[in-house]
Amino acid sequence: MRTPQHVCSHRPSTFRRDPALEAIARSRAATHRENAAAEGRAEVWIESWIDGWIEGWNQGRVEAQARGVLLLLDRRQVPVSDRARSHITACTDLDTLGLWLDRAFNVNSVEDLFAEPEAEADQR
Repeated sequence: MRTPQHVCSHRPSTFRRDPALEAIARSRAATHRENAAAEGRAEVWIESWIDGWIEGWNQGRVEAQARGVLLLLDRRQVPVSDRARSHITACTDLDTLGLWLDRAFNVNSVEDLFAEPEAEADQR
């Protein structure tokens, strides 16, 4: 199984920031910010808290998407090797995981799941 490196980055820095999530986090942090100011805490702590909350939320979304891909493949009885399972769970790119989730409905093998987009066009 050959999977190009550009298809799925394994770096946590690839988490996309969701403006809606940031708005929720900033709203929830308003109370904390007031308390921090009253207690003389640094504003940096609040920004760090917001970033941590967003990163944790995104990490949860990534893990749920990977579990969804694996669950769908399992329910469809598509064999998944340990190597492929590790590759899916190590992926942190929501777009790639979304693509794999869409493909998992129709693929007959894990190789088809990881196929390059050009290879799909050639098969049509």
